Amino acid sequence: MSAAVLKAIYSLADHRDVRRNLKKSIVLLDIFPSLGILWGNGDIIRLMSKKETANIWSASRQQKTVKQVVLYELIDAMLDGRLPSDKPMPPEHEMCRRLGVSRVAFREAVKQLEIFGFLRIDRGNGTIVTKPSFSCNEPIIEFLGKSGDISLEELHKLRSLMEVEIVKLVAESRSEALVSKLKKLLDEIELNFDKESSHIDLDYEFHKAIIDACPNRTYPLVLSPFASQLYKSRKLSFKNIQSARKTLDIHKAILEAIRKKDPQTAGEIMKRHLEETAEDLGIGKKKI
Repeated sequence: MSAAVLKAIYSLADHRDVRRNLKKSIVLLDIFPSLGILWGNGDIIRLMSKKETANIWSASRQQKTVKQVVLYELIDAMLDGRLPSDKPMPPEHEMCRRLGVSRVAFREAVKQLEIFGFLRIDRGNGTIVTKPSFSCNEPIIEFLGKSGDISLEELHKLRSLMEVEIVKLVAESRSEALVSKLKKLLDEIELNFDKESSHIDLDYEFHKAIIDACPNRTYPLVLSPFASQLYKSRKLSFKNIQSARKTLDIHKAILEAIRKKDPQTAGEIMKRHLEETAEDLGIGKKKI
């Protein structure tokens, strides 16, 4: 999705919060036009080699404002370790001296990097360098879902494709800590079985724990902007407390396959589980 498309949507949006969130994404694409689509918060840049990143950015910098050049310089420093993650940046006057820019340009760049998750302003500790994530895209996914540009069926297909592969990878490499965490979540469902909210919340946490444990980090990164929409789909697919027993049994079977490090079985059970969820959502194939 290009910045031009987002700007067109922005001009038509009448909800203040929607306009504000869209503006964040427009700014990001104005900064990184060479990406062409909104990946969010620089993760795609981090996944490129430093040489590829340098080639893209050096070609773009010639037409950038001072503020945007400062952005590139700061992200370069984060990539090569001069500004290490989870550490405070040097004082403002020192950074301005190193970069040869005014405080106004530097502050504008820092503000944009804060918005997109590259930096965190910690009162008393200064400006902390952080690792951004794809969650910056969530407002756009929210908007596209509400506007009908992304259907529930499309969202569920994405979830099915990715979660089946994720659970296979997790089963191959699972840790005892993950098994313990998943068991604890299922035990909690049993203890609060009569509470509808606990089924929805803990179902979401069960799947999220599996996704977060995936050894291939691109899977959870790609799914992260869809977190809110996927949670809402849990509410839509929940029928009643009685049907929740079947879901709990399926979750236990998934956990058992993970515990045994059986990726084939884990994938098959997850696939069946998500097919049944699609039926509950009214988007699955009808059984003859």
